[in-house]
Amino acid sequence: MKYIQKTLTEQELLAVKQIEQKLALYCRAMDEKDDALGYSLFTEDSNLDYGEIFIGNGAAFVDQAHVYHGTKVVTKHQITNILVSVYGDKAVSISDGRITLINKNEDGWYVWDAYGRYSDDWVYQDGEWLISRRKYRRDFALITKPENIVLGHSPLDR
Repeated sequence: MKYIQKTLTEQELLAVKQIEQKLALYCRAMDEKDDALGYSLFTEDSNLDYGEIFIGNGAAFVDQAHVYHGTKVVTKHQITNILVSVYGDKAVSISDGRITLINKNEDGWYVWDAYGRYSDDWVYQDGEWLISRRKYRRDFALITKPENIVLGHSPLDR
């Protein structure tokens, strides 16, 4: 299946909105290091391919990502330009992602901004949309070393 531009029915529009919500929850799960939320977004037999970053199932990805993110001062995930095609109880989405990781080491602050593309297959299972397959490809990353960074006051930022 692939994305096809077409006029959507009311049922398809509802599915698109639910999938958009799941993508937003994915970002929240990554930034808040919420394992349970992260696990809930994937089928048990999901297949994720992040190239050299990770290949495996959704639960293992969440575990690995949260260990890695735990070494950073702040993480910020964003998914935009979401396009969804619905095929009954299956769907596909393509979207752009931006992942910002901020850390500080002996050399000072550094910011790693990665831009990439997600291609997801979805299944409607037990009343919700779940990712069954994901392919992520990084387009490019920018690494900067700012002199200083002003952090927010929310405990969610840490």
